[in-house]
Amino acid sequence: MPQNIFVAFSSADTLVADAINTACVVSRTPEQTFTPWNRNDASGQPIDRSVHSWIGSAHAIAADISEPNHNVTFEIGLALGLGIPVRLIKAASKDRKLLEEIGLLHNIGHDDYRTHADLTKIFLRPFTTLAWRRPKRNREQPVYILQSSCLDDLLMRTTSGIKKILKVRFRNFNPREIDRLTATEAFEQVAQSFGLIAIWHSADAPEAFRQNQRAAFAIGVARGLDIPFMLLAAQSMRLPLDLDELATRWSSILDIDACMRQFREDVAEAQEAHVDLRQTGHRFLDVVHCGDPAAENEATQLDNYFLETEQFRLTLSGDLNIILGRKGSGKTAIFIQTRNRARANRNNIVVDLSPEGFQLVKIKEFVLKQLTHGTRKELIAAFWE
Repeated sequence: MPQNIFVAFSSADTLVADAINTACVVSRTPEQTFTPWNRNDASGQPIDRSVHSWIGSAHAIAADISEPNHNVTFEIGLALGLGIPVRLIKAASKDRKLLEEIGLLHNIGHDDYRTHADLTKIFLRPFTTLAWRRPKRNREQPVYILQSSCLDDLLMRTTSGIKKILKVRFRNFNPREIDRLTATEAFEQVAQSFGLIAIWHSADAPEAFRQNQRAAFAIGVARGLDIPFMLLAAQSMRLPLDLDELATRWSSILDIDACMRQFREDVAEAQEAHVDLRQTGHRFLDVVHCGDPAAENEATQLDNYFLETEQFRLTLSGDLNIILGRKGSGKTAIFIQTRNRARANRNNIVVDLSPEGFQLVKIKEFVLKQLTHGTRKELIAAFWE
């Protein structure tokens, strides 16, 4: 039986789509067939299930990234999660600028083509890409969340729900702190999780396309690895076909709490069902880990390798109150370690100045708007004490 290669691409550019369809026909051999997505009959089936079955039954996938597309990005993530060989292709006439601005797939190797003849030569090469290595699951911080660049009510309610309803530690990608999320980093973070939460942004939101690309890829990986996920989308939003039926819908911000309760059961079930296996057969460099770019994502492991600097000792003793430094210089690590040492003494109460899931600015607005001058003074005094 010939091997089947699933070919994913955007139909936005008809010239590119025609070249891919032609190459799929010309490249067919007794050993290999190439099936473009638009030749699959999805009549009567939910599209997301059809795509999963098409890719799941394929021996490899070729994905065109000439025009960044949410469906194609989801399908790439799904194939990587399933461990299926992936080959990326791109029309040489297309600018890489948008790919580089998104910062997700631009640093994965791809093949350029100009004509369907070039593409045919690419298709006829063996699909031998190795599956991406799966890291050990993180039981200490089991949930991973893709945060928004906008700190709005939805994000605050979501992070608050993880703490108060899921009651677990979480890791996150925060675009306000780190500019880029590469595909390898996204795969690594999702693959070590027992739950993934992503937010789908409306087209008019700041950096919506870039953030939705990240969400599409991460959800694809999670689905391929059979990891529970929650893609939060407003009831009125129309999502790409592959993702529309996978989204968890909400009408009011208050709905997020109910979504979290259901998700909590999925995460707990995934943790109970998972069995840790000792990794074997990897090269030494494959198991070397240089740490997460964000110290928050390794808060439970910092004790294993944290170096006590002079700045840390001065902070702990109270002789140092302000730490200045560039991104990645260790400010958050010092804060986390100092906080943990202080909390070890039950006589101390430690309050984070920028806690996830709480809106101190809104407390201030409420106090100034709703309370009388006298009540305001009493409240401030109570907080201070």
